Amino acid sequence: MVGKEERERIQMMFFSAAEGERFRQLTTKMDQTIRRLGPSKIRLYQQDAVAKAAAKAAKAKEKPVTGK
Repeated sequence: MVGKEERERIQMMFFSAAEGERFRQLTTKMDQTIRRLGPSKIRLYQQDAVAKAAAKAAKAKEKPVTGK
């Protein structure tokens, strides 16, 4: 689930080639928003998930395999 501040990072905009000034204004505003929000929390969630999966795999390797 993406939190409110992460939703602010995603916007969809459409421009024609004649709207250079509008493009500049909106991209400047978006840049300011992203800088205000700081680093994305999504990357931290991904890194945490990778670390948990690696730990689980390492733990599974340690268990002895018993067969019949």
